[in-house]
Amino acid sequence: MLKKGGISPIISIGRKYLIIQLIERKEPYLPSFEEVEEKVVKSMMKEKAKKMARKKAEGLLRELTSGTPMEQIAAREGLTIEETEPFTRRSGFIDKIGASEELAKEVFSLTSQRSFPQKVYEIRNNYFIIKLKEREEVDQEKFQSQKEKVRERFLAQKRDERIKLWLKGLKQGAEIKTFLKD
Repeated sequence: MLKKGGISPIISIGRKYLIIQLIERKEPYLPSFEEVEEKVVKSMMKEKAKKMARKKAEGLLRELTSGTPMEQIAAREGLTIEETEPFTRRSGFIDKIGASEELAKEVFSLTSQRSFPQKVYEIRNNYFIIKLKEREEVDQEKFQSQKEKVRERFLAQKRDERIKLWLKGLKQGAEIKTFLKD
């Protein structure tokens, strides 16, 4: 345990090295309510606002699924409707929303008959209601023309991986001897 003014040995964290000097040590204590009141109030207000926002978003989703047009609700509530760029099933990242594998899976289960998801999604402390606008299918002609190139590239990549694994196995099983004379 470091003493006041003491310096730690070099600490390696990933690719970084740290040296720590203890400037002051504070003993643990239970703060009085007055000391933490402001933080507690802010935290409670933030949590309450978050619950209210979720409840509001869930109510809007119910309205949408019952047939009220999205544009009408957005105008009434002062909300903006934004469109994302097309994205793939495997990416898990949706433009203007962020990364959410769960939402990406849900989006690809939507159809023209069921264009809204079952629930509101919270991503990066924001609530999203999504609607399927259109689905872009694979251009079969383009796919067929590039299929062989992609296949060859994939096979070459797999071959390289297998060779690296094989070499790694050889190195691990090898016995290294040195015949240098001093």
